[in-house]
This record gives sequence, C-alpha cells and structure tokens, in this order.
Amino acid sequence: NAVYRFPTIETLAAYIDSVRGGHTHDVTPGDSVLVTLKAGQDAGAPPLFVIASAGGTLGAYEKVVRALRTTREVIGVRDPYLWGERDPTLGFQSWIALYLNAIRQRQPKGPYYLAAYSSAGAFGYEIARHVRQNGEQVALLALIDPVAMDRASKWRFGYWALEARFMRRPFARLVALGGWLRGILPRRRRTNGASTFANDFAFTREQFLELEAKVKTSQQHILQLSALLELNTGLPFALTPEELAPLEPERYLGALLEKVRSVAPDVETETIEKLVVQYQMQVRSQHQYRFQRFDGTLVLFDPDGPHHGLLASQFRPYVNRLLVHRVALAPPVDRTRELAEYLPKSLRSHYLSMRNDAFVKAVARELDKLL
Repeated sequence: NAVYRFPTIETLAAYIDSVRGGHTHDVTPGDSVLVTLKAGQDAGAPPLFVIASAGGTLGAYEKVVRALRTTREVIGVRDPYLWGERDPTLGFQSWIALYLNAIRQRQPKGPYYLAAYSSAGAFGYEIARHVRQNGEQVALLALIDPVAMDRASKWRFGYWALEARFMRRPFARLVALGGWLRGILPRRRRTNGASTFANDFAFTREQFLELEAKVKTSQQHILQLSALLELNTGLPFALTPEELAPLEPERYLGALLEKVRSVAPDVETETIEKLVVQYQMQVRSQHQYRFQRFDGTLVLFDPDGPHHGLLASQFRPYVNRLLVHRVALAPPVDRTRELAEYLPKSLRSHYLSMRNDAFVKAVARELDKLL
C-alpha cells in the first residue's frame, strides 16, 4: 500500500528507491489516518487539514500543497478503509466521526482550518458543521470545486446543477436561472427542515458487495481510475481501451493491477484494489449528502467556465457567508490532454483543475491569504 501511505511523488519515489536499495527501514510512515504533507514552521499555529478525495488518497493535493507558502503544517486526512480499518457498512456519520476524532487527537481545540477538494466536499462540510455544533471555531472551510453534492433526487438543486454540465446551452441557462432565484428567496424558507436531516446513509452488506463487483468489472471506471492514478503520481499507470478490449470484464481489474506491478513492483496491489472500490463509495456519499445549515463562512473555489455560479447557487442558502473565487485554468500539457480523453468531457475541467498549474497557483495564493 505504498501509493496510499506515501501520498506525494517525492515520498513515494523515496520509498521505492529505499526498497530497491534494501533500506526500507529508512522510511516508516505508519498506518495513521493523518499524514503530514507539509512541515510547519510555526509550532503554535493550528494546522491546515485537507480531506482525502475519492479513492481515499491525497494525491490530488500534491501540487497545491507544494505551492502553499503558509508556515502552518498541512496534514492530510486519509481513509483507513484502504488498509482494512474502516467498515464500509457503518454509515456516513461513522465515517465523519472517524475523521473528526483523528483531527481532534492532533488538535483538541479550535480554531480549525479545513480544506476539501471534489468529493471530499461533503466530508469537509459535515466536519465543519460538527465542529460548530460543539461550540468550536472554524477559522477556514475551503471547498475546491465540490461538484455533485446533494444530487440524489431530481427534487434537489444539486441534481440539476450537475446535469446542466451535460445539457445543451439553452437548458443549462434555465438551471442557472433557477440557481439565481434560489439566491433571492428568503433564507428562512430555503433552510426550513434542512437542519434536522440525519445524513447517515449507509451501504448494507449486500449493497456494498454489489457495488464492489460492479466497479471492478466496469471498463470505464477502470480506465478513469488508471488515468487519475497517473495524474496524481506522475507514474505511467494509465491503461488504454485497446489493452482492455480483448479482455472479459472480470479481468479488467487484473489488468490494472498488472500495470501497477509493472510500473511500481513494490506497491501492494491490495491497496489499489480497495482504492477502486473506495472511489465509488465516496462519490456516492457526495451524491447522497443533503445540505444543512453551516453556521460560518464558506470559501468556495470554482473553476472558470460556462457553468461557473452553479456551485455558489447550491451553497448560498445554507451558509452564513459565502466567498467565491473564480479560478481560471490554463490549457493542459500534452500528456494531461491525452489522459483527459478518458474522462467525461463535461467534467474534464473538474478532474484536471488540481493538476493544472495555473489553477493550483491561484488557489494556493488565495489560501495563503486566508491562512
């Protein structure tokens, strides 16, 4: 499970070099929910906690952590499901409690600084809510392109906010108009009933086994995961459709694991197998999550593009204060452009945002001001 234990390119490369040189004792990360991504220079400053995105790993934060100039320590919060220490059927609130307990062990009292990208958005948001309910201060809640939250039903605005990305322009504009109307309705009406929703959805054992079997035999899912692994680590993990074409679906996962073994023989493929499943568990949790009131300020980083503003429309009714940063993306480099072909066209800017140097530098610059 080296890719998971060593979530940055530098630490993974150091681990692989140490194994090949017979010096594995020089690298001892430990199986902890928390891992330091950037050492702090101010021991008295509360750290910034970043929450693992889909897959349970922290590789998506690689570039932004390197770009930060803060003197605070930056700590990643990882999903112990990947090393077998979280029961996936215990429910969302159990998952949140596990993360929050780990954070409190490191920092018993506020103020807390939290950041979450993509499908970690529901987790960061819910952790912040629990902190506020306990009377602690959330000094920063920063969500970076938390697409696809609260979309489990067509009666939820989140459903249409995501669907708008796949609609023709006139229909997408209607959704945007609906979002604008949400911003001018009286807040009391928009939040009635939301504060009591439990948000404790869970997989039964049968549902989990069905999900596990489905994702392991999905060509699209395996191809996308292989591309994201390469984007996160810089290692050539990506498969091609031609490599999977002659295979039966039951062998798709095996092809990915074999690719991992060929590129990084020292990586334990059991962790990659769990990552494939965790990815969909976390994405579905993001979809199922229903918004509730957050008694604080939310800082939202929204990639520039035709759908800018929809995320803000989702959050505005539920937070005391919303600060939105519209962040541009530079054209992707050649290899990134090739890997983007594996990803849904309407969501490429989302998947590539944290791998885009211009986007990352702009996010890091604003985060440094807030830290």
